[in-house]
Amino acid sequence: MYEIELKAHINNKKLVETKLKTFATYKFTTEKKDTYWVNQQGNTLRLREEENNVCCTFKNKKIVNDIEVNEEKEFFIQKNKENLEDFLKICNFYPKYKKCKITQSYQYQDDYFGNITIELSYIDLLGDFIEIEIISNQNDKDYCEKAQEKLYQILKLCDIDKSNIETKYYNQMIQEKLSKKTEEK
Repeated sequence: MYEIELKAHINNKKLVETKLKTFATYKFTTEKKDTYWVNQQGNTLRLREEENNVCCTFKNKKIVNDIEVNEEKEFFIQKNKENLEDFLKICNFYPKYKKCKITQSYQYQDDYFGNITIELSYIDLLGDFIEIEIISNQNDKDYCEKAQEKLYQILKLCDIDKSNIETKYYNQMIQEKLSKKTEEK
């Protein structure tokens, strides 16, 4: 499965919410608590706690023209998250940092791409973002270019300029913020 997505900084969340409600359907609000586990080879796994579920995700990430095109693998853990954490430690992974994300989820129905997920998120240390995501089984160049144009169209419908697009991954931005805080001490 591939996720083709963009994220952008939001300057006026209320305005974006108002715009979104004109073309997308509100689904739910949730809190996502992520712990990023890394090893010495630079591999990263994310454990996400959301409601009563724990999801383990790893991605093969790449950025193409401001758009993330990620191959994503994930599985859910019903119980014993601690056992998985112990297993990760045995495999030389360690928890590097945490992220808390409060997300309002919307859905936009598109004739070509089907359901497109739009999320307004507040992320500790980083602020407000919009994420627009197309999930697909394909990632060929033509499909990705069409998806990119659709993502840009939705961004424009939300009255967000392309200059607000953020190409850094959240974990990279968090690491930079934490490093900056450490340097200031």
